[in-house]
Amino acid sequence: MTTIQRKLGRRYQRYISARQKFEDKEDDPKDLWERIIKMSDVLSAMAIDIQTNDIFPLYGLNNVARNDLNIYCREYIEMAIDFSLNINPSDEVKILRIRSQEREIIIASDDGTIFVIIQSLSKEKGSTLPTFSLDS
Repeated sequence: MTTIQRKLGRRYQRYISARQKFEDKEDDPKDLWERIIKMSDVLSAMAIDIQTNDIFPLYGLNNVARNDLNIYCREYIEMAIDFSLNINPSDEVKILRIRSQEREIIIASDDGTIFVIIQSLSKEKGSTLPTFSLDS
């Protein structure tokens, strides 16, 4: 098992493997994880299976329990599921960004999987965060 696979977690690896077998998807969890950690100030990231509502930690969820994010995580997950259920499949935009003073939440929907990424906002005025994309 590679370092990347350990960091992604065994449950998410099994989920991706099963999804690839049953749906012939070519998703590579390593590529997705690398794109997430290249974003600045990522606090946590997770994938949610829309059909089962299973949550698969991608990055930083162990640290979430140690700070105030655990209070908001359930709300973020509920927002993400609500967003994905109400999205029009013909819409080109499948990413929702929610910003507060302290953090930005990025919710992306892709073929039955929702990705939730929580970033802390930079204290520097005028700084912009890189855009998350599910495209390679």
